[in-house]
Amino acid sequence: DLDRLLRWLDHILSPLVLAPPTPCKLTPLVEEQGLARSLEDLPSAAQFYALVDGPQPVEPSLESRVLRCAAFLQQEQLEYLLAHGSSRFSEKALARLRYVRSLKNRVALIADGFGGIAFAPQPLAISFFLADVIEADERQRSEQNGHFPLDGLLGPEEVAALLKTGLVKAAPSKLVQINQHLLFDFMLRRGSDFCLGVLAELGLNCARVLTGVLLALLNQEQDLVRQPVDRVQRLGDLLGLELPRRDDYMAGGRWARESYFQALMSASERVIELAKPYWARKLHLQRRRLAKSSRVQALRYERLAQDAIKAIDYADSVGESCSFSPEMQGPVDVARRAYAEAFHACARCLDAKPTAFQEDWFKHFWARNHEALVVRSIVRNVQDDVDQVRPWLARRVAVMQGAESSVALDDEQRLLETIVEVQYAYDADRRALLEDPLIRLLIDPEPGRYDFTIVTAMGVVTEGVRGRELEESFLRLEAQRGVRVMRADTGTAKTLEYNAQKIEEAIRQVDTPFGIIGYSQGCANALMAESLLLTGTPSQRALLDGLVARNFLFSAINGSAHGAGGNEKFLRAMVEGELFLKYYQAVVSRTAIRHFHNTIHAALESRLLTDLLGSVESLSFDGVSKLFRDAQFLEHVPTSHVRGVLDREVLPEALEFLSNVFDRQVRGAPHDTQVTVDSAVGHPVWIRNEAAQVLAACDMGSRPQICHHWSPLSYTTEFITTERDREQHIYDLPKDRHVFPWVEVNARFGRIRTLD
Repeated sequence: DLDRLLRWLDHILSPLVLAPPTPCKLTPLVEEQGLARSLEDLPSAAQFYALVDGPQPVEPSLESRVLRCAAFLQQEQLEYLLAHGSSRFSEKALARLRYVRSLKNRVALIADGFGGIAFAPQPLAISFFLADVIEADERQRSEQNGHFPLDGLLGPEEVAALLKTGLVKAAPSKLVQINQHLLFDFMLRRGSDFCLGVLAELGLNCARVLTGVLLALLNQEQDLVRQPVDRVQRLGDLLGLELPRRDDYMAGGRWARESYFQALMSASERVIELAKPYWARKLHLQRRRLAKSSRVQALRYERLAQDAIKAIDYADSVGESCSFSPEMQGPVDVARRAYAEAFHACARCLDAKPTAFQEDWFKHFWARNHEALVVRSIVRNVQDDVDQVRPWLARRVAVMQGAESSVALDDEQRLLETIVEVQYAYDADRRALLEDPLIRLLIDPEPGRYDFTIVTAMGVVTEGVRGRELEESFLRLEAQRGVRVMRADTGTAKTLEYNAQKIEEAIRQVDTPFGIIGYSQGCANALMAESLLLTGTPSQRALLDGLVARNFLFSAINGSAHGAGGNEKFLRAMVEGELFLKYYQAVVSRTAIRHFHNTIHAALESRLLTDLLGSVESLSFDGVSKLFRDAQFLEHVPTSHVRGVLDREVLPEALEFLSNVFDRQVRGAPHDTQVTVDSAVGHPVWIRNEAAQVLAACDMGSRPQICHHWSPLSYTTEFITTERDREQHIYDLPKDRHVFPWVEVNARFGRIRTLD
């Protein structure tokens, strides 16, 4: 037994090396040939908004189609239809929409909190309305002859939310069992398409999550209901699948040597594949597909672009005539004025054409400016003795030179050279930076306060609105530039959809132009929020009118080997654990085994584990594919990013194990302990589609720096900071470079306006 347990632990803790994903082309579900044809008879989200925004009352036939889709719409859509359609819809239609909205609101309150003793009265609250709603749903569908596939008052999302509240009960009461029986029977009567939709919603459209759902759903206790249902048989018959039965995999069963969990995983993968038509239908009804940009260039812009290119060339020629070692000499002031004119010329280009920054000449100049502002930020931090930047720099110099060495603060050019040497990861980048006069001139931004707000979206582990990531930098930015920070109340180990909703709530509180900072998984959260707002109701779309810039810190939008490996490890751990426990089935009573299984089912359906699996899925390569397959993004928003390459001398002691594991997983590719340097960018690198092209065009690039993944953190890591970390100033690296250069480069090119 001890040997089995040690082998199981070795399997969990040892690195799992997976092959990197192969770049692939992904077509949005609603545009796939077979699925697109099935959507032709359904109204789209854009058509809903066009109906209520039009001047005439909605025709009865169209009104009927809207009502028959109502249960499949989002709450925000129903709110918009009711707010703008009061003079377009009939009173009967408005009453129906209000009723569906009230049902969705009630179910949403239930879905926001379930599991645990605090929600013990919940089954009673559900029973008050469940039977009546099901009866009304059935009556309405029978009156309409059931010809339309979306008829009804309850949609798959609502049924899934109500089912989930009962699945978390390890010992379900009679009332819970009755509620579950009603819901399961209702789901089956609605047909296979509806049933697949419910299962996909229960599993967050993820096979690993759905496996835990099926484990609980198919084996839930029914001993207190009058007529128990063979859920395995009935569900399998409806879906045309042979679902595994747990008794067959127990001791003495015909598949006793096989894994029940593995069999359920295979069934879940098949269900997710079969549910694609439902998911396409959901996207068609809830999300608008935006028209492709024509990208027409005006003659005026062409002249402005030529003027800007000439201004850049002239500034570079003047800058190259200056010398910077050992001190600045030559026409330094002329060069600074020439670059200032080049900045204004580029800003005029952006005024004429908001996507001008995507062109090669502009993007190259933007990237040079961003790096110049990064170097300037660190130089000023050292000169002004900000935070603990001076001790950090002294430590880095000592490491590189092999002995203690002082930093010459009075020699600005020598200080600049030192910072470039210790901060940037690659020799070629260091040489290019030191040869660039734009870097050497240390041009200060123009004075003034900015009309700008930052919305933050932090990573997997965050305290949300109470977080303190980059706190001092944000305070300095507000004091110097008047920039406010709105922290989104994202949660630790939450799904992309949950965090995206919290980001939307933060954006609603902003009354100025704004930019989004994403950190690690928070970058994917930010992109999910942008896509959901962009394709949502016109009111949601209007929230993005003020978005002017993105900034991604150590981006995980391309997934991580930790996420992909974690998903695979979870599956293998469950399989190995099940096989390990099979031995005890022959020596432990059947009652004890049943109670143990019920406890496992409840644990797998708990909010904590469901959210955790959903969060890990967003870090996996499969999760990334699902994000970018159907997403849409603004094409006029430039994306800056910061990415790191690990040096063993800057590695926090708490990250040593994780770093070594990751190094094995990525086969030695440069990384920051959690994402590789090639993937920590502002666009998808594994996906080929229009969304990926838009983000690639917006990605302004960056030169990798020597730092670890926890670079933006300080207070969050205090409890695991070791004495060695303090001696080596591991967490004292300059924080302002994560924020100030991004804000200032956007201000330099007119994306952020100055108030005074």
